[in-house]
Amino acid sequence: EVVPSGRRFDETESDIVEASESGTRVDFDFHSPVDAVPGASELGVSLFPGALSQAVSGLDTILKMPSGCFEQTSSATYPNVMVLRYMQETETITPEIEMMAREYISQGYQRLLTYEVSGGGFEWFGDPPANRVLTAYGLMEFVDMSRVHPVDPNVISRTAHWLERQQNSDGSWSPDPAGIAEGATDNFQNNVFRTTAYVTWALAEAGLEDAAVEQGLAYLASHRLEALDSYSRAIALEAFIAAEPKERAEVFLVGP
Repeated sequence: EVVPSGRRFDETESDIVEASESGTRVDFDFHSPVDAVPGASELGVSLFPGALSQAVSGLDTILKMPSGCFEQTSSATYPNVMVLRYMQETETITPEIEMMAREYISQGYQRLLTYEVSGGGFEWFGDPPANRVLTAYGLMEFVDMSRVHPVDPNVISRTAHWLERQQNSDGSWSPDPAGIAEGATDNFQNNVFRTTAYVTWALAEAGLEDAAVEQGLAYLASHRLEALDSYSRAIALEAFIAAEPKERAEVFLVGP
């Protein structure tokens, strides 16, 4: 943006307007500096119906150019997807914001595809072996992305089927033997229940209605007492809600 020479100054005033029978009036006084560049001053007024509207009014500032490994690229691309979808649904998007969002999402999508491992699944840098939990996260990302941006259906299909082939005979998914030791990946990567809950949730979100999802849900139901923390219960419930009626999720939560 080309702007006049000089230094920019911003001044903001805010207040809460409450309706009344006699009407409501709020007065603000703004004064430009005496030596301001002629014609360079602007005045903007924004009215919000509530605190939530004000909080989401700057969502477009979240949009970010994707870069880095699979995890870093997703950290920019997934929020870009959610911002675009929300602004479309609330009809608050402008052509300029939509063009920027779509450009960033397209770049992120193409970057993510470069981290697909030969033979199926995804890994942080595209090196074998693929990581099950990371692949499940990627699957949900592609599914959500497909709601606002063109995604090759074959990418979703082969990613889901790769995860299905990793399932154990008892319906569970084994934790990945290796990964990046940080955050939730480090804290939860050795737990069979959590891994099974997350992969089952991803497959259910992808719309799969087959034996893999049903066997995953059956494993979670029969091992429900292993869900000793809110994180495990929340992920398992997401899996049931995505794949099954509400009643079955309630049974998992409180027991028969």
